[in-house]
Amino acid sequence: MTWLRHVRRAFVTAVMWGTLWAPLGVITGAIWDPNDSMDEPWIALGAYPGFLCGLVFCAMLAIADGRRKLDELSRSRAAAWGALTGLLVMALPMTGLLGTPNTEHPFWQWRYMIVAAVVLLSSLSAVGSVLLARTANKRELHDRSSGAA
Repeated sequence: MTWLRHVRRAFVTAVMWGTLWAPLGVITGAIWDPNDSMDEPWIALGAYPGFLCGLVFCAMLAIADGRRKLDELSRSRAAAWGALTGLLVMALPMTGLLGTPNTEHPFWQWRYMIVAAVVLLSSLSAVGSVLLARTANKRELHDRSSGAA
């Protein structure tokens, strides 16, 4: 039953990251294509990488720090795991393993900035997840102590 709980938590984390990254895709679309002339689903530009980074982050933590809980992870360690997650998620599309890259497409021309943004967002999201887990843990401990009195 514990593995099912881990899968559920990983899915919730991934959905949370994807939801928080989705507005950044919309903002990018508003800046990049103000006339809405390109046929791009801008919300997906933020949601998909956020979701994937959230899943990979949870999987990496389960493999590497399996015995620790998320709230026990230091902020610097979470930031490092988040940055590595961003690099791993962006490695496949940027190496051309998923097909021949279109070098004329504007996103391919900005590929290094996109990778840096995903790495930074993933790192910040990991730290935010740790802080959220700590807050939830403190609240749970507080509720238990006040209910027992």
